[in-house]
Amino acid sequence: MKKTALNIFYSCATQLLAIIVPLITSPYISRVLLPNNLGIYTYIDSVSQIICVLGSIGLTNYGIREIAYAKNDKNKRSIIFFEIMIIRFVMLVISYAFYCLFMKGTQYEIYSLYQIIWFIGSFLDIIWLFNGMEDFKTVVIRNLIVKVVTVILIFSLVKAPSDLVKYILLIGACQVLATVLCYKNIKSIICLPDFHELHPTRHLLPTLKIALPQAVTLIYYQMDKVMLEYLLNEPSILAYYDLADKIVKIPVTAITAVSTVMLPKSSKYFIGDDSEGLTNSIQSTIDFSILLIFPMCLGLMSIANGFVPWFYGDNYLPVSSIIISLCPVIIARGLSSISSDQYLVPTKNTKYLTISSVFSAVINVIVNYITIPIMGVYGAVLGTIVAEFSVTTIQFHYMRKQISIKGMTKNILKYSIFSIICCSVSILIWFALGNHIYTTVSQMIAAIIVYLVLLLITKDRLVFQIIKSRHTLKGNE
Repeated sequence: MKKTALNIFYSCATQLLAIIVPLITSPYISRVLLPNNLGIYTYIDSVSQIICVLGSIGLTNYGIREIAYAKNDKNKRSIIFFEIMIIRFVMLVISYAFYCLFMKGTQYEIYSLYQIIWFIGSFLDIIWLFNGMEDFKTVVIRNLIVKVVTVILIFSLVKAPSDLVKYILLIGACQVLATVLCYKNIKSIICLPDFHELHPTRHLLPTLKIALPQAVTLIYYQMDKVMLEYLLNEPSILAYYDLADKIVKIPVTAITAVSTVMLPKSSKYFIGDDSEGLTNSIQSTIDFSILLIFPMCLGLMSIANGFVPWFYGDNYLPVSSIIISLCPVIIARGLSSISSDQYLVPTKNTKYLTISSVFSAVINVIVNYITIPIMGVYGAVLGTIVAEFSVTTIQFHYMRKQISIKGMTKNILKYSIFSIICCSVSILIWFALGNHIYTTVSQMIAAIIVYLVLLLITKDRLVFQIIKSRHTLKGNE
């Protein structure tokens, strides 16, 4: 229990670092690069993300699972590691070549050439090795170092809209630095195997079963941005949408981090044929996630109007309404991360992951194509929401055939009511204080206090379980 709690903390810290640093730099970058240049970077980054996920053919989650299976056999996991890295290197070359061809002849071609640094860092990254070994501490330390360096370099080197190329190179260089730092820590985990034992191609079919749903998922995460550029051809709108999406991802990150930690554990329950352990693990994660999802969703909606003006500046006022519209995604992504990472992937039910992802991606593209020309950026919002809830509904339908989920509806109703009360308090504070940083801080503090008080007054089972476990851990130390 103590190790799992620590791993959840480390995983949350890793994921939050990836979000917090852009939040630290975004107010500066948004004012320096301005909406048009920021939109250009958003587009080339979105296309890069799509091609990177397609090119990595599911090797990240597949690698986590396979390393978790071979956790106690150093030679076996070393063979797996080198086999997967051979595939990743080959796919790096293929993917970047395809990326250059896709961008050739567009207004983004010159900028896309500089993305090779980012591609190298992303494809050769070995964070999946440490996640599979449940060594989240190493990842946190690495990311903390890199993020601090990133912040310093951004504020030091990016000074004007003409520094867009510098910004692209800088982000790529920091990705490479993160990768290099990880390699220095693998000697105790990996040994040199007999290279005659390496058979990389044996992983292709299993990883492709994971790759398709992952690729489709990222496509509808990023395709809305690509379609916005294609249908509207206004980089500034792309910048507004991307900034809103980054804010919405903050609470999503905290939830998905829990599922990332539990993936190796769920894999071990499945391999050990421990259906009761798997069920209890998933049930606990669902309960904890619902406790967090609803206050995060409604709380973000309540602070958006007061937050955007002081954080991004007056050039980005449309971002606030986009944030509010996107917030339901927090609920859908939070729940689907449980069904996919804790059930479908570790239990090798990836065909259901594929079905849900493909269906939702198709729905997303169709809705985007119909609504973006009519509703503009809000058409992309609608497409994303419909797609996300489609994924969640389909995956939970399959999961509930094997896993008994108790009390979910009751918890949703309870935490929704508590969250509405917190949200109301937060909005009243905004009306009273206006658009200031201290208003946003006051809103967040007040909402958290009210939510905790409501949980304690009603003697919430999960909260008291957490308190009891903390006392138990202290007693054992």
